[in-house]
Amino acid sequence: MLIMLLITSACNSLSSFNTTIDSISKNEIVVNCSDVINKGKKQANSIGYLCTVDINKSTVFKDISDNPLTLEDFSSGNLIRIVLSTPQPISEKNRRFEVAEIILIKDKVIE
Repeated sequence: MLIMLLITSACNSLSSFNTTIDSISKNEIVVNCSDVINKGKKQANSIGYLCTVDINKSTVFKDISDNPLTLEDFSSGNLIRIVLSTPQPISEKNRRFEVAEIILIKDKVIE
C-alpha cells in the first residue's frame, strides 16, 4: 500500500513548468498556475490559481540562452520556466514551493 502511494505521488509530481509572472517581491514571485492545477481535469473550474515561488540564495536566474540574469531583470507579464528544487505535486492546496531556477522565456506575453 505504501509503495502504491509513493508511486502515485511521484507520478503527479512536477519538476518544472512554464507560466507567467503575476507579481514580484524581494523573496518571492507570484505566478499563474491555473493551467498546471487544472491539467487533466475533465471539468476544470473557472477559478484562477496563483502560486508563490520562494526565492533563496541558491535560486538561479537566467534567460533561455543560459545567460545569467538577476531578479531585477524579471517583471510582471514575463513568460518564464520554473524549475522546482524538488519535484512535487502542485494542487489547489499545495501552491507554494522553492525553486532551483527561473528561466526567462519571453519578456512580455501579449494578452
